[in-house]
Amino acid sequence: LGELPADEFSCLDVPRATLKDGLLLLSDVRPAKPGNSDRLGRLHLEALTELACATTRHQKLDILPAWKNLNRNLEDLDGLEPANDLDPKQVGRLKNALLRLRQQFGDFTELPIGLAHADFTPWNLYLSDRKVHLYDWELAEPLPLLYDAFHFIFQTGILLRRQSFAELWEGIESLRQNEKVQSLLRQFDADFDRLYSFYLLNNVAYYLPRYLRQTPLHE
Repeated sequence: LGELPADEFSCLDVPRATLKDGLLLLSDVRPAKPGNSDRLGRLHLEALTELACATTRHQKLDILPAWKNLNRNLEDLDGLEPANDLDPKQVGRLKNALLRLRQQFGDFTELPIGLAHADFTPWNLYLSDRKVHLYDWELAEPLPLLYDAFHFIFQTGILLRRQSFAELWEGIESLRQNEKVQSLLRQFDADFDRLYSFYLLNNVAYYLPRYLRQTPLHE
Protein backbone atom coordinates (compact mmCIF):
# COMPACT_ATOMS: atom_id res chain seq x y z
CA LEU A 1 0.00 0.00 0.00
CA GLY A 2 2.86 2.34 0.79
CA GLU A 3 4.24 1.87 -2.71
CA LEU A 4 1.00 2.69 -4.51
CA PRO A 5 0.71 6.20 -5.97
CA ALA A 6 -2.56 6.76 -4.12
CA ASP A 7 -2.46 10.53 -4.66
CA GLU A 8 -2.59 9.95 -8.41
CA PHE A 9 -5.72 7.78 -8.33
CA SER A 10 -8.98 9.50 -9.17
CA CYS A 11 -11.29 6.46 -9.07
CA LEU A 12 -9.50 4.23 -6.54
CA ASP A 13 -9.23 4.91 -2.82
CA VAL A 14 -6.86 2.70 -0.80
CA PRO A 15 -5.95 2.74 2.90
CA ARG A 16 -2.95 4.73 4.08
CA ALA A 17 -0.52 2.54 6.00
CA THR A 18 1.41 3.82 9.02
CA LEU A 19 3.77 1.92 11.31
CA LYS A 20 3.48 2.99 14.94
CA ASP A 21 5.01 1.26 17.96
CA GLY A 22 5.39 -1.96 16.00
CA LEU A 23 1.78 -1.93 14.83
CA LEU A 24 0.52 -1.39 11.29
CA LEU A 25 -2.28 1.17 11.27
CA LEU A 26 -4.57 1.50 8.27
CA SER A 27 -6.82 4.45 7.55
CA ASP A 28 -10.56 3.93 7.13
CA VAL A 29 -11.65 4.20 3.47
CA ARG A 30 -15.38 4.07 4.21
CA PRO A 31 -17.01 7.06 2.45
CA ALA A 32 -19.63 9.26 4.06
CA LYS A 33 -22.41 7.64 2.02
CA PRO A 34 -21.23 4.12 1.21
CA GLY A 35 -22.89 2.20 -1.59
CA ASN A 36 -22.24 -1.14 -3.25
CA SER A 37 -23.17 -3.38 -6.16
CA ASP A 38 -22.74 -7.05 -6.98
CA ARG A 39 -22.43 -6.17 -10.68
CA LEU A 40 -19.06 -5.34 -12.17
CA GLY A 41 -19.62 -1.81 -13.43
CA ARG A 42 -17.89 1.13 -15.03
CA LEU A 43 -16.48 2.46 -11.76
CA HIS A 44 -14.99 -0.92 -10.82
CA LEU A 45 -13.23 -1.13 -14.16
CA GLU A 46 -12.02 2.47 -13.95
CA ALA A 47 -10.45 1.73 -10.55
CA LEU A 48 -8.86 -1.52 -11.76
CA THR A 49 -7.50 0.28 -14.80
CA GLU A 50 -5.80 2.87 -12.58
CA LEU A 51 -4.23 0.10 -10.51
CA ALA A 52 -3.10 -1.74 -13.63
CA CYS A 53 -1.59 1.31 -15.28
CA ALA A 54 0.35 2.14 -12.10
CA THR A 55 1.84 -1.33 -11.52
CA THR A 56 1.71 -3.54 -14.63
CA ARG A 57 4.61 -4.58 -16.85
CA HIS A 58 5.48 -7.71 -18.83
CA GLN A 59 7.18 -10.32 -16.67
CA LYS A 60 7.94 -14.03 -16.78
CA LEU A 61 5.77 -16.35 -14.72
CA ASP A 62 8.70 -18.00 -12.95
CA ILE A 63 9.23 -14.91 -10.76
CA LEU A 64 5.68 -15.03 -9.36
CA PRO A 65 5.00 -16.57 -5.95
CA ALA A 66 1.54 -17.44 -7.32
CA TRP A 67 3.11 -19.51 -10.12
CA LYS A 68 5.20 -21.50 -7.66
CA ASN A 69 2.17 -22.07 -5.43
CA LEU A 70 0.06 -23.09 -8.42
CA ASN A 71 2.54 -25.78 -9.40
CA ARG A 72 2.73 -27.06 -5.82
CA ASN A 73 -1.06 -27.30 -5.74
CA LEU A 74 -1.05 -29.33 -8.96
CA GLU A 75 1.57 -31.67 -7.50
CA ASP A 76 -0.59 -32.00 -4.40
CA LEU A 77 -3.41 -33.35 -6.56
CA ASP A 78 -1.36 -36.32 -7.75
CA GLY A 79 -2.99 -39.44 -6.31
CA LEU A 80 -5.39 -37.42 -4.13
CA GLU A 81 -8.87 -38.98 -3.96
CA PRO A 82 -12.07 -37.45 -2.54
CA ALA A 83 -12.64 -37.83 1.19
CA ASN A 84 -16.31 -36.98 0.60
CA ASP A 85 -19.07 -37.66 -1.92
CA LEU A 86 -17.48 -35.86 -4.89
CA ASP A 87 -17.62 -38.07 -8.00
CA PRO A 88 -14.11 -39.56 -8.52
CA LYS A 89 -14.63 -39.72 -12.30
CA GLN A 90 -15.63 -36.06 -12.46
CA VAL A 91 -12.65 -35.16 -10.26
CA GLY A 92 -10.38 -37.14 -12.59
CA ARG A 93 -11.66 -35.23 -15.61
CA LEU A 94 -11.09 -31.95 -13.81
CA LYS A 95 -7.52 -32.95 -12.89
CA ASN A 96 -6.80 -33.79 -16.53
CA ALA A 97 -8.30 -30.49 -17.65
CA LEU A 98 -6.02 -28.64 -15.23
CA LEU A 99 -2.95 -30.42 -16.55
CA ARG A 100 -3.92 -29.58 -20.13
CA LEU A 101 -4.41 -25.96 -19.12
CA ARG A 102 -1.01 -25.96 -17.39
CA GLN A 103 0.61 -27.06 -20.65
CA GLN A 104 -0.39 -23.72 -22.19
CA PHE A 105 2.06 -21.97 -19.89
CA GLY A 106 5.77 -22.40 -19.29
CA ASP A 107 7.97 -20.98 -16.56
CA PHE A 108 9.24 -18.34 -18.95
CA THR A 109 5.88 -17.35 -20.40
CA GLU A 110 5.58 -13.57 -20.32
CA LEU A 111 2.32 -11.92 -19.29
CA PRO A 112 1.37 -8.38 -18.25
CA ILE A 113 1.62 -8.61 -14.46
CA GLY A 114 0.81 -6.02 -11.83
CA LEU A 115 -0.43 -5.72 -8.29
CA ALA A 116 -3.83 -7.39 -7.83
CA HIS A 117 -6.04 -7.10 -4.77
CA ALA A 118 -6.76 -10.84 -5.27
CA ASP A 119 -10.07 -10.68 -3.39
CA PHE A 120 -11.80 -7.93 -5.34
CA THR A 121 -15.42 -8.47 -4.29
CA PRO A 122 -18.36 -6.36 -3.06
CA TRP A 123 -17.65 -7.39 0.55
CA ASN A 124 -14.15 -5.85 0.37
CA LEU A 125 -15.08 -2.46 -1.07
CA TYR A 126 -17.43 0.49 -0.89
CA LEU A 127 -18.73 2.55 -3.79
CA SER A 128 -19.29 6.29 -3.75
CA ASP A 129 -20.32 8.52 -6.63
CA ARG A 130 -16.83 8.68 -8.13
CA LYS A 131 -14.64 6.10 -6.40
CA VAL A 132 -14.11 2.51 -5.42
CA HIS A 133 -12.94 2.43 -1.79
CA LEU A 134 -11.01 -0.82 -1.53
CA TYR A 135 -9.90 -2.44 1.75
CA ASP A 136 -8.68 -5.85 3.06
CA TRP A 137 -5.48 -5.98 1.02
CA GLU A 138 -3.86 -8.87 2.88
CA LEU A 139 -4.08 -11.22 -0.13
CA ALA A 140 -2.65 -8.68 -2.59
CA GLU A 141 0.17 -9.96 -4.81
CA PRO A 142 1.52 -9.65 -8.37
CA LEU A 143 -0.86 -11.37 -10.78
CA PRO A 144 -1.73 -11.15 -14.49
CA LEU A 145 -3.88 -8.36 -15.90
CA LEU A 146 -7.68 -8.58 -15.33
CA TYR A 147 -7.31 -11.09 -12.48
CA ASP A 148 -9.42 -8.98 -10.12
CA ALA A 149 -12.16 -8.51 -12.72
CA PHE A 150 -12.43 -12.27 -13.34
CA HIS A 151 -12.52 -12.86 -9.59
CA PHE A 152 -15.35 -10.38 -9.07
CA ILE A 153 -17.48 -12.09 -11.72
CA PHE A 154 -16.97 -15.59 -10.35
CA GLN A 155 -17.27 -14.75 -6.67
CA THR A 156 -20.44 -12.70 -7.01
CA GLY A 157 -21.96 -15.06 -9.56
CA ILE A 158 -21.36 -18.19 -7.50
CA LEU A 159 -21.65 -17.01 -3.90
CA LEU A 160 -24.31 -14.31 -4.21
CA ARG A 161 -26.42 -15.20 -7.26
CA ARG A 162 -25.84 -18.98 -7.51
CA GLN A 163 -25.39 -18.66 -11.26
CA SER A 164 -24.87 -21.51 -13.69
CA PHE A 165 -21.68 -21.56 -15.72
CA ALA A 166 -23.64 -20.41 -18.77
CA GLU A 167 -24.62 -17.29 -16.82
CA LEU A 168 -21.08 -16.80 -15.56
CA TRP A 169 -19.83 -17.09 -19.12
CA GLU A 170 -22.15 -14.27 -20.17
CA GLY A 171 -20.37 -12.08 -17.60
CA ILE A 172 -16.96 -13.10 -18.93
CA GLU A 173 -17.99 -12.39 -22.52
CA SER A 174 -19.41 -9.02 -21.49
CA LEU A 175 -16.06 -8.23 -19.86
CA ARG A 176 -14.24 -9.22 -23.04
CA GLN A 177 -16.32 -6.78 -25.11
CA ASN A 178 -15.99 -3.87 -22.69
CA GLU A 179 -14.27 -0.85 -24.28
CA LYS A 180 -12.13 -0.19 -21.19
CA VAL A 181 -10.95 -3.80 -21.20
CA GLN A 182 -10.26 -3.71 -24.92
CA SER A 183 -8.16 -0.58 -24.39
CA LEU A 184 -6.17 -2.28 -21.61
CA LEU A 185 -5.55 -5.34 -23.78
CA ARG A 186 -4.19 -3.14 -26.56
CA GLN A 187 -2.09 -1.07 -24.17
CA PHE A 188 -0.40 -4.15 -22.69
CA ASP A 189 -0.48 -6.26 -25.86
CA ALA A 190 -2.39 -8.96 -23.99
CA ASP A 191 -4.63 -11.86 -25.01
CA PHE A 192 -7.91 -12.05 -23.10
CA ASP A 193 -8.26 -15.84 -23.30
CA ARG A 194 -4.73 -16.38 -22.01
CA LEU A 195 -5.37 -14.14 -19.00
CA TYR A 196 -8.68 -15.89 -18.34
CA SER A 197 -6.99 -19.31 -18.59
CA PHE A 198 -4.43 -18.30 -15.97
CA TYR A 199 -7.18 -17.17 -13.61
CA LEU A 200 -9.02 -20.48 -13.93
CA LEU A 201 -5.85 -22.54 -13.57
CA ASN A 202 -4.71 -20.67 -10.48
CA ASN A 203 -8.05 -20.75 -8.68
CA VAL A 204 -9.12 -24.30 -9.45
CA ALA A 205 -5.64 -25.62 -8.60
CA TYR A 206 -5.91 -23.83 -5.25
CA TYR A 207 -9.42 -24.96 -4.29
CA LEU A 208 -9.63 -28.50 -5.67
CA PRO A 209 -7.16 -30.23 -3.30
CA ARG A 210 -8.79 -28.42 -0.37
CA TYR A 211 -12.28 -29.54 -1.36
CA LEU A 212 -11.11 -33.12 -1.92
CA ARG A 213 -9.95 -33.29 1.71
CA GLN A 214 -13.09 -31.77 3.25
CA THR A 215 -15.36 -33.97 5.37
CA PRO A 216 -18.10 -32.98 5.09
CA LEU A 217 -17.79 -31.04 1.86
CA HIS A 218 -18.28 -27.29 2.29
CA GLU A 219 -21.39 -25.89 0.62
